[in-house]
Amino acid sequence: NIKVLKIQNQMLRILFFEVTGTVLKSVSDAVQSQLLETESLLNFRLSTLSQIYQSIDSLCALIGKICAYNMQNKRSFDDSRKDKIQAYIRDNCTDPNLNVSMVAEVFGVSLSYISSIFKEHTGEGMASFIMRCRIEKAKALLENYDKTITQIAFESGFTNANIFIRSFKKQEGITPGQYRNGNTD
Repeated sequence: NIKVLKIQNQMLRILFFEVTGTVLKSVSDAVQSQLLETESLLNFRLSTLSQIYQSIDSLCALIGKICAYNMQNKRSFDDSRKDKIQAYIRDNCTDPNLNVSMVAEVFGVSLSYISSIFKEHTGEGMASFIMRCRIEKAKALLENYDKTITQIAFESGFTNANIFIRSFKKQEGITPGQYRNGNTD
């Protein structure tokens, strides 16, 4: 019985150190030092079953801290990324090829991921945001330049004037021509 107990304790120790090593490898050095300051996880003597269980409890607490840390940093990372995505779209909205897939590719993330974080952090779909940026660009052109509606459509990132007129009316409630006339008085 004592021999079996020693083998079980030894197996638990090995398993504990394997799991601990895996957990610590999954986080950066900065996170490790920050999280381990309060943990004496690696200083436990694992000779008794009680010490092994105590170490397992400490490991579980460490995993909980890592999860909380990652959730907190994910939010700030996503907020920062959202700002960069919005800036990229504003800077490139006049490119008629700009779409959600292109933005996902530029930022090196999946289409579903970028769509979900964008919507979560802005309350608006990315395709709608792209369209809104194009309409804002068109409004500035309509207010300040004497170009044709077709020219403004192309300069705003639309592939043809009809799509531009329909999209503009849907968003603004009036046609681009009506908008221009309303702003020249």
